[in-house]
Amino acid sequence: SIALSEASRLLREESLVTGTNVRSIERRVLFRNDSYRVVISDESAKVNLPLVRLALGTEAAERIMGELSSTLLRSNKRVSDPNLLLGKRWEDWFDLDSLGSRVSVEDLARGTNQLTLWGREKLNLARCSPQAIDALWRELLSRPAPEELLEVPSEFPTPAISAVLARLSLRESELNAVEPWLTTESESVSVWVFPSTNSQGGCEFTVKWGAGRAKSQRSYSY
Repeated sequence: SIALSEASRLLREESLVTGTNVRSIERRVLFRNDSYRVVISDESAKVNLPLVRLALGTEAAERIMGELSSTLLRSNKRVSDPNLLLGKRWEDWFDLDSLGSRVSVEDLARGTNQLTLWGREKLNLARCSPQAIDALWRELLSRPAPEELLEVPSEFPTPAISAVLARLSLRESELNAVEPWLTTESESVSVWVFPSTNSQGGCEFTVKWGAGRAKSQRSYSY
């Protein structure tokens, strides 16, 4: 979609205009006489659930889901399902069928806006929430994230990840544990499209990650 191809640029421009590291923007779009709400987000600013489960285990993934998903969704998580490997749909991680009409597509989008199923494992410290940083840090080092790390999203222009980690006075073993998971750059973006109540169309979610030959993209209809 046009919105997806322009997503990274729009996020950068909004950050420059506001002087802050913007992780999500919303626009109203008129197309063929129908109105749509378009939400563009940096997926790298979200904790990657499949990779947490793969590298840190099911219990770690469950704790992060409990901390970063909405109350309604977290009560219906299904990450312990032995048949679940690295599911790339939210239905693989939350029992949406049992929720039925209690959860709308927009509830699902809001309830998972700090979690992702796509891209690589690195969390973009420049754009993620303090809650996302803290949840991942606790799993990696079994303690709360340091204040210096929580302040990174408020820094603009964005510091390099090497400069951020140098501030923390970590032991070598700790640095080796956290460095593979953290970045201050983005490599994954997504677009939610929600039609107006009068539109006959459904909701669409599209996400892309990587670059060059490694670029990947997926789209989902709800």
